[in-house]
Amino acid sequence: TGVTTAVRDARLDHVVRCGAVWLRTDAYWSALQTGASTYAWSGLDGVVDAARARGLRVILAAHTTPAWARPAGQADTFGPASVTEQDRFAAFCGVLAARYAGRVAAIEVWNEPNLDQFWSPTPSPASYGSLLTKAAAAIRVAAPGVAVVAGGTGGVGTGPDIDPLAWYESLCNAVTI
Repeated sequence: TGVTTAVRDARLDHVVRCGAVWLRTDAYWSALQTGASTYAWSGLDGVVDAARARGLRVILAAHTTPAWARPAGQADTFGPASVTEQDRFAAFCGVLAARYAGRVAAIEVWNEPNLDQFWSPTPSPASYGSLLTKAAAAIRVAAPGVAVVAGGTGGVGTGPDIDPLAWYESLCNAVTI
């Protein structure tokens, strides 16, 4: 979303030439919801519409926390942990789903939440499981035809990262569907 229309279109044309039929693109909460009730959709609208015009099915990866919705001093990778923080993210996911209903195939809830580089300060399967449950419910109410995808995992680096297998085992124990 942070490139010119010409660059975006050239990249999407390349994706199609490679034979892809799906496009996963970021829906940065930190960039899209600029205040408690203000949104900046134009960049993401352009990507979604240009991808669909090329016959691509779109998955939006919703993640990052805006400054107004996270504790002072935390990065946008701050993983919503409190009830209030999670409710705010779930509400955003509902708005996102309503806006793109019929235009996207799926919404992925967060990106690589097993890594502290994406879920800071420390990854937590229990916190993520709660967030996933709330966000999925909001998405399903707003856009029943949009699939909900759990955040994929990344390879373990250093620090408090959690091994993908251990992550999924803990997540499955934390989530009730």
